[in-house]
Amino acid sequence: ALVDGSRISEITGLEGGKRLGRLKDWLHRIQVERDLSSEEEVVGLLAELDWKNSNFEEWRGLSWP
Repeated sequence: ALVDGSRISEITGLEGGKRLGRLKDWLHRIQVERDLSSEEEVVGLLAELDWKNSNFEEWRGLSWP
């Protein structure tokens, strides 16, 4: 992943926990799907998800077959 949990926490203000972990997983999945190559691109994804208010259990993370 281009952005780790500490950096995501720093940007969003989220503390460690399930919401932060799921957000990290979601960002990693989109990074892979869109072949993103910079931290700026990944951080820009935060504008695409209502990460403050939506149900984090519905955010799809990266999974392997």
